[in-house]
Amino acid sequence: MNYIDPSPEYYTIDAKEFLNPEKKFLRGRLPRAIEHWVIPSEIPHESRLVLERIGYFLKREEDLDFPPYSASLLVDNEFGHIFSVPFTEETSRPIGGASFSKKRWNDGKEGFLMDWIWFHPYYRRKGILSAAWATLVADYGQFPVSLPCSPVMALFREK
Repeated sequence: MNYIDPSPEYYTIDAKEFLNPEKKFLRGRLPRAIEHWVIPSEIPHESRLVLERIGYFLKREEDLDFPPYSASLLVDNEFGHIFSVPFTEETSRPIGGASFSKKRWNDGKEGFLMDWIWFHPYYRRKGILSAAWATLVADYGQFPVSLPCSPVMALFREK
């Protein structure tokens, strides 16, 4: 069994790989030089391991039974988001992540659900999610947030 080192300070994202024009992973840049990456789950890519690891941070912090994301599970219509800060000219360090998946509701309609989101404590309450929110709504429509959500996320949703 392989384990992913949970120390975010020792993991970087290879920006050259992400900036490959054929893949178009970079969704945009946010205030404070935050980079916003989108990773479709049907694409096997090492960035999915980054999302899995970010999910483990959420699991530990919220005392969840299972991590919210698995890199080895290729699911149609699931999109991972990585938020990172530039580390060197060619690499970035992840500071947060999120996952959206398409669901069919009981009334037969389809839509996206925000499965989970997590930011490193240092980067919380700095307007990162607020800055990304318009892009997320443009991509996924008005989406619900999966429960249970943290008290901080509940306050954010009330805004």
